[in-house]
Amino acid sequence: ISYKYENFIDKFAGFIAFPIACNHFSILLFYIPYDGLQGCIYLEIKRTKFCIYDPCFFLMDSVKCSILSSFGSSPLRCLRYAFLAITIERFLAMCYYQYYEKWKYPVALAFIPLTWFEIALSIKRTVSTLYKSQKTYKSYCSSITSNPITYLKLMLEIPILIGVFSLLLITRIISKRKMILQMRASVDTLSSRYQIWENMKTSKTMFIATIMYIISSFLSLSGTLFLMYFPPSDFLDFAVFKEILSFGIILLINAISILFIIRVEQMHNKTIKRLLLFGCGPSNRVGAQTNQPLSGRKHIKIIEQMWEKEIRK
Repeated sequence: ISYKYENFIDKFAGFIAFPIACNHFSILLFYIPYDGLQGCIYLEIKRTKFCIYDPCFFLMDSVKCSILSSFGSSPLRCLRYAFLAITIERFLAMCYYQYYEKWKYPVALAFIPLTWFEIALSIKRTVSTLYKSQKTYKSYCSSITSNPITYLKLMLEIPILIGVFSLLLITRIISKRKMILQMRASVDTLSSRYQIWENMKTSKTMFIATIMYIISSFLSLSGTLFLMYFPPSDFLDFAVFKEILSFGIILLINAISILFIIRVEQMHNKTIKRLLLFGCGPSNRVGAQTNQPLSGRKHIKIIEQMWEKEIRK
């Protein structure tokens, strides 16, 4: 019975995660829901007595659990540093909007190591532990993380996110004022105006996403502190509560991904194209043509070409 339900869980979790898994957030959407839902459904099966009750059901070799934990929590830690990197990048684009069009790709490449630095260190520590360990222990292996968490890192996450939120708010306010000034006195180039417009749009999207992240971090911190100071006496109750906290992170990542699909034009268009491949989009009538919306960059290129023709005349 356990083997049959395990196959069902694998298909069910993959089926739920797959329709939303797209673009560069696919690793976040597919891996974490797959692992988190698997743990949650296992718990429901244990509650309804479909599986044989085993108090060591969630126990695993400590080294193996540490490796799985590093890979399982890496997308979440990527998300944390990605928020910080995008906010700093948009702030630089707001300050140096007149020259940023030429420097945006080198700046983006410089921020890539920031998002993966801590993850690379944790994987290195895990691999070194694998070779050095002589004794094996059994530990509770959660769907997201089971490694010890530094208390300082746990407490600093919310202030950092509040700082990101404040910096995004400043970026949006200043960009809005610059946009108003550009409309009154059009002096700068089209690329400069495009950077201001992009800051307005990006800061609003990240503004909403940061609020979601702050709420999720606050709930996760509250649950972790509750487990630290009021641990449940029953091992199964502890596992259930821990998996509920992990499921909150799953909801956050999917909510942020849906927000980006709705707000970011490139991701929105890619998602629609992929849905059309599965027959989810509206069918066109014979002879009817759909008008695809132009992106901001294409619109600027068309205007530049029109202006070049006028200058040549």
